[in-house]
Order: sequence, then structure tokens, then C-alpha cells
Amino acid sequence: MAVSRGPLRFVILSQSGQDVGDCNQCECCDCQFSSRWDLRPCDVIQLIRNNDERVLSCKTIWNCQECQECYVNCPGDIDFGAIAYVLRREAQKRGIISPIGNNEQ
Repeated sequence: MAVSRGPLRFVILSQSGQDVGDCNQCECCDCQFSSRWDLRPCDVIQLIRNNDERVLSCKTIWNCQECQECYVNCPGDIDFGAIAYVLRREAQKRGIISPIGNNEQ
């Protein structure tokens, strides 16, 4: 069983400095890699707010290329790439395996 390390919102804040509370769900977070996502970044952020650990196995965080395109478009200055990076690391700590093949990353 996966070990809980605290609410995901605080894990994100402490490791990336990103406060998911700053997201206003405007849906401006799109990028050239979005065809590989199963959730939009704003949907991922909502799961984080709800401390829903299913976010750790969504394709979006594993396919994020940290290209900064969504960050440039975000009026709230949310760096989703930084969030995705922390979520991938947290998933690995909790023993959650990427739902995508290595050739998709």
C-alpha cells in the first residue's frame, strides 16, 4: 500500500513553490503536447486541491514536457511543468508506476 506523505497541495507548495490555490480554472493551460494528456492541467490542479491521489497516475503529469507553454499562457503564473515534475517524483516515492510506456515520455 502507498504511504501518504501529506496533502498533495502542500507537497506541491513545499517542493515547487507553486500554490495550486492561485489557479482560477480559466482553461488557458494548453500546449502542443496536449494530445497526449488525459486531463487538462486545470483538472489536475483540481484533483490536487481535493487531495485525490488518482492524479499521481494520470497521463498528463507523465507526458508533460515542461515546455513552459501553459505557464506563458497562465494569467495566474502557475508553472504546471514544475507541478507535474513534483507529482511524478511523489508518485515514484509512493510506488506508483507511470501509466505510459517509456517511449511516450
